[in-house]
Amino acid sequence: LAGVSEAIDQLLLSGASVHATAINGSTALHWAAAAGHLVVVKRLLAAGASGDARTSTWCATVRGTDTGQTPAHWAAATGQAACLAALLEAGAHALLLKDERDLTPAGLAAREGHEGLQHALSRLEGAKVVCIRVHVEMSATSPVGPGRSRTDTGPGDARGNHRGDAVPRLR
Repeated sequence: LAGVSEAIDQLLLSGASVHATAINGSTALHWAAAAGHLVVVKRLLAAGASGDARTSTWCATVRGTDTGQTPAHWAAATGQAACLAALLEAGAHALLLKDERDLTPAGLAAREGHEGLQHALSRLEGAKVVCIRVHVEMSATSPVGPGRSRTDTGPGDARGNHRGDAVPRLR
């Protein structure tokens, strides 16, 4: 697995897209989650991979795009609890998404015989979930002291923003 992690790092450093898809719409995140590669799942998520990526359907009846399975579906179907936990931490709403067969990740876990995982997912599906997105904006302040004033821009930009003075502000 160490070789896989190093390969992922090299691909990301050389500009490979974490959003690249196979012909069925599956991403590297789908495959890593299904195979139980937790380190790779976490690295892909940290690099911006979407836990909401949907495959095309494997069935003969296609209902359009984005009707397939998410990486959470694939992790649940293969019983990969640790990968599923990482995916759900990145976006808990994946529990509620249904595939083209109207199955949630819990439904797939049940169908594939992963009863413990299915029960845990079913309990989570019934829980009320509030999703909050926090946006952090950086603002800068000018220190006031001997020889400086709020209008003294010094080495910063025209607004007085000095490197190293950034303070996160939630909005």
